[in-house]
Amino acid sequence: GLFVGVQGIFNRHVNMKVSSWAATAFILATGSLASLIVGLLLDGTAIFNFSDMKPAYWLFGLVGIGVIFCTMTAMRKIGPTKTIVIGVIAQLTTSMIFDMTGFLVLPKVTLEWTHVAGLLLMIVGIYLFNYQKKETNA
Repeated sequence: GLFVGVQGIFNRHVNMKVSSWAATAFILATGSLASLIVGLLLDGTAIFNFSDMKPAYWLFGLVGIGVIFCTMTAMRKIGPTKTIVIGVIAQLTTSMIFDMTGFLVLPKVTLEWTHVAGLLLMIVGIYLFNYQKKETNA
């Protein structure tokens, strides 16, 4: 959570200086370089063993580009806090749907009332966090 918050602030500063596409490219490039260095230090050349990876998984990197671009655009328009909170709720909702349906060959999980209650509680929390009293001109 700490890294997500710090990354959000960093991304917002980058996004204020360049376009969302340039910010996305910069973030992906620096993240890729850092991942490559850490991967080589921890696992050596084994990080390049892609023999068991399904070809469809190569396309999932494109989803990452969409995530970063949409996050950069949202941060510019609504700020980092709201962007991250909305992103977390979207992730939980999507994950819950994928778990229930077994999408992408996931094992199906039974939906329980606590899952729905937790998600609704988060949504109410966001509403309260963003709620501002409207002042009337009297």
